[in-house]
Amino acid sequence: MPMVSDWKLEVMCKMLLEKIWQDKSSVIQEACSILQKRYQADSGKGAELFTIQKKIAKTEEKISNLIDLRTEGDISIEEYQSRRNKLNKELSCYERQLQEQKKEEKTPPKTGLNWDKINETLKNVIDFSKPKIDNDIVEKFIARIIPMGSNHFVWLVNLSNLKTEDLRF
Repeated sequence: MPMVSDWKLEVMCKMLLEKIWQDKSSVIQEACSILQKRYQADSGKGAELFTIQKKIAKTEEKISNLIDLRTEGDISIEEYQSRRNKLNKELSCYERQLQEQKKEEKTPPKTGLNWDKINETLKNVIDFSKPKIDNDIVEKFIARIIPMGSNHFVWLVNLSNLKTEDLRF
């Protein structure tokens, strides 16, 4: 099998990716809209919310166990009421904290991402007008190239991470 020049493979790769990605602008717009819908500023509030919810669940479990102890007759009514009042105060405190966290979470963050810059970066990443295509793009979408002889190649393209398609050039 004769050697194949890098530039020939690069030209074939460029043509292949241009053929697959004909409408780049709609792909970029869709990616940006998905990012904007799913983006949440990392404020650490999610972890605090989770911690408070865990404390509420634990306190509710303690109340349930306390009721079981009273039902079984293991503790007196006075001790039950004392412990129950303490746990109710704890629970209401956690629930107030939870409500405050949820209110804070609804207010949009003042600092955010520069969506124009993200859009421009995505355009640059899949810009195939450059002489050489970014190796990360090639590695992501081209699974394998099989030479078949006399300048004939089978390109195995991975478009879905589930199934590899073969395209013949």
